[in-house]
Amino acid sequence: MQSPSIAIESPVLQTAILRSYVYAFLCRALAYPSPEHRSALGEEILPAMSGFELDDEVVAAVRQSRAFIEAPLDVSRAVHTSVFTLTVSADCPDYETAYDSHDIFQQTQTMADVGGFYRAHGLEVGGIEQERPDHIATELEFMSFLASKEAHAIENFSDAEVDVTRESQALFLRDHLGCWGPEFGRRVEARAGLEAPFYAAAGRALSSWLEDECEFFDIAPTSKLLASPLQWPEPDDGVCGSAGECPLIGLEQIQVER
Repeated sequence: MQSPSIAIESPVLQTAILRSYVYAFLCRALAYPSPEHRSALGEEILPAMSGFELDDEVVAAVRQSRAFIEAPLDVSRAVHTSVFTLTVSADCPDYETAYDSHDIFQQTQTMADVGGFYRAHGLEVGGIEQERPDHIATELEFMSFLASKEAHAIENFSDAEVDVTRESQALFLRDHLGCWGPEFGRRVEARAGLEAPFYAAAGRALSSWLEDECEFFDIAPTSKLLASPLQWPEPDDGVCGSAGECPLIGLEQIQVER
């Protein structure tokens, strides 16, 4: 994930850069702990965010994250597993399609639509760290990318280019992340409780942040509440298992053959 430029020339540019960092922080915070994610948080994202005024919920999550990323990796992974399990948590599943109806055709359509958003911006799910298109970390990474793209457009292109990036963000929130992300965040907060304060703070920050984002873009997504009982197959065919090495997000640029 490329960090956006920190050269701030206007409040509009500052807002776009801040939004990109907050989404990047939430993405790394909720992903399965890895040395790469811990390094990105500690060495890039958290230092960059220190120059911005943040919402109280995000500040609380940032404070919790500092101790969390300094803990032994196996401890961080054990805490993550206690909240999310090694497959799909029945309490707080981290895939959008778990919040759809159990109609397999609806779930397939959701996956196709999410993938279409990525491809429209020259991205695909792949690379070394790979997750499904509808995973919470993947969708958060995509929003970070779009906000960074907006900042780049503000600095280098016309208002029309800026409007395109903002429209994409509004549509993705309206049709996808804003529909289930707040519910997911609330469930993570409730599931983590006092036993996993970092994830409780991250869940609370996520739900608050996404609700503010929807207000920022003046959109009203249709809420997707978790269906019960959850009937969803293991998404990784056993990749996330006893070995403890769970592949992650990994949006990458599509290589176009010429």
